[in-house]
Amino acid sequence: MKNIAESKVTLVEEIKALRQRVAELEKQDAEHTRVVEEELRASNEELQAANEELQSEITERRRAEETLRESEERLSQIIQGSSIPTFVIDNKHIITHWNKACENLTGIPASEVIGTNKQWMAFYPEERAVMADLIVNDLPEEEITKYYGDRYQKSTVIRGYTKLKISSLIWMKKVSGCSLRQYH
Repeated sequence: MKNIAESKVTLVEEIKALRQRVAELEKQDAEHTRVVEEELRASNEELQAANEELQSEITERRRAEETLRESEERLSQIIQGSSIPTFVIDNKHIITHWNKACENLTGIPASEVIGTNKQWMAFYPEERAVMADLIVNDLPEEEITKYYGDRYQKSTVIRGYTKLKISSLIWMKKVSGCSLRQYH
């Protein structure tokens, strides 16, 4: 019986030790769970902040794109509504606008030149730079003189701009009805 009593005591001690170990493990598990939940909460907050920032940037970009689209539309309307023959090229020398007055003056429909670098067709029989190309290239005055001699002058109205004296060419176009490029 002594053996049974000793076995019971040993068994009770082992059970107590196991319970204590289970309590320690539960405590460690609770601590790990708390740490993981804290990290997840912090990560979630960071992700939410990043998401809000991205949403804000997306909204801002959409507004900027809409503003740009409206601005481009206004510019196009201004250019198209002008009675002054006007064309616009981008920094790659591609025609982006060619208004009706320019069509009427040159006889070249906008559909033939928009999206191309054929602005020269309105003024010259063969390909060469026009004043707009020289301005886009930001050429110095001496270079412009090589192309135009004394037929250009710096604008007195808009600083940094150059204008080409072609009023006699336009007059000849209006009087004779011939293509402008025939007189250059």
